[in-house]
Amino acid sequence: MIFKSLFRPKYQHTDPKIRQAAVKDLDPTLAEHKTQLHEMAFNDENLNVRLAALDRLDSFALWWKLAQTEKQERIHKRAQ
Repeated sequence: MIFKSLFRPKYQHTDPKIRQAAVKDLDPTLAEHKTQLHEMAFNDENLNVRLAALDRLDSFALWWKLAQTEKQERIHKRAQ
């Protein structure tokens, strides 16, 4: 079990602060990184991680989609 947690990418860490910092290391121009950022932006349980991923993706279409569908008030307001 310890080895599994040692080799886990930072964007999958259990600590939201580490996941938020890992967003800076992901390059949205690379397909694999873009997929991870998109996953974090829509599915992470921490609002700060979601917002950091959305900022990193910098996509009007994603912000627009969240402005229409997001239930979390903080993200909804920021998207608008």
